[in-house]
Amino acid sequence: MSLPQLKPPFLAIHIGAGFIKKKNEESYKKLINKSLIEGMKTLQSKNDSGCRLLAEEAVIAAVRVLEESGQVNCGNGSNLTIDGSVECDATCMYSCNLHKVQQEKTESCKRKRHFASVGAVPGVVSPVSLCGKVAESSQAGLLPHGLIPPRVLVGEGARQWARDNGAEDLLTSPANMVCTSALQKWSRYLSMVSPRQSRKRQRRAATNSFASKEDLESNDWLQSCETVGAVCVDSNGHIATAVSSGGIHLKPAGRIGHAATYGAGCWITDDADNTDSNKAKYICAASSSGCGEGLIETLFARTISQKAASSVPTNPGIRSLLDKVLRRYPPGSSYSKAGVIILHYNTDSADVHFSWAYNTKVFALGYISGNDPEPTSIISRQDVG
Repeated sequence: MSLPQLKPPFLAIHIGAGFIKKKNEESYKKLINKSLIEGMKTLQSKNDSGCRLLAEEAVIAAVRVLEESGQVNCGNGSNLTIDGSVECDATCMYSCNLHKVQQEKTESCKRKRHFASVGAVPGVVSPVSLCGKVAESSQAGLLPHGLIPPRVLVGEGARQWARDNGAEDLLTSPANMVCTSALQKWSRYLSMVSPRQSRKRQRRAATNSFASKEDLESNDWLQSCETVGAVCVDSNGHIATAVSSGGIHLKPAGRIGHAATYGAGCWITDDADNTDSNKAKYICAASSSGCGEGLIETLFARTISQKAASSVPTNPGIRSLLDKVLRRYPPGSSYSKAGVIILHYNTDSADVHFSWAYNTKVFALGYISGNDPEPTSIISRQDVG
């Protein structure tokens, strides 16, 4: 699906491709709206100058609302590992409008595109905010004595970096990240795959929720790939995208998904991706959701963004691109499950075009522009064979 041409500032989010019960739709729409309103406040409440990217701040603010909600698979609502703990992944990427920077006569933007990610991090209340801190640090250049600042941090090392770099406010006890609903799902799903092991682990977790007959006959829980994410363009043409995820159900400890992998979870195709001397007419930002293993192998976000950047696709065009990128996997397989939101920004006319596609049962998303009195939230459904 797609929308007609819009103007910046524009922000869109998704809360994942997977399965949402109809009775829960209204609560998810309220969450989508809350996230979009918070992101738009960031876009409209501050004065942007030079290469100070409000787009980056907006996607972080919007995604942080989702991480702190406990309703979706990121931050406080993350799926649990096989051991019953939370380990989160997140990425942020943004592209600076160098033409605007040159007009402002500032030297603050030394690189056009920036990236940072964290993977398998325990006890971080907002992984995407930690990504923003890592990105900010990396822009400052070399550390004392010529040391190179990180772009990607994982596990306990990410927590230690936060302590050492003034981001202690993002840390909490790893046990505080396990929410009640996630614990109940973990207990139920573990009993499906290993009843004996489930009883041992459930005694340790002080819970007693086993799979029902309906659970065992349904694979809806395997359809749950609710990585969240955002795409944004601010009034100066700076563009940002982000993703955040708790990963798949019952993942092994230390597993990293597409939300922490360069080119898999989110991407911005801009002049840096051009193989010729012509400036790209469209800058294309993508944020994805789905089975991390499949999206990593295909570098999903980067591949679909680059393929979509040559022109604004027709309504079925994005879905066709999605299917082509994932065609190595049999239709309907777990590895092929995905959804994506895509923002096109025309560098000549400053027009914005927003589109999305998915091959799961449900894809939940929303958007808002500077001229909209209120956000739009969508719970999109389709039959999946």
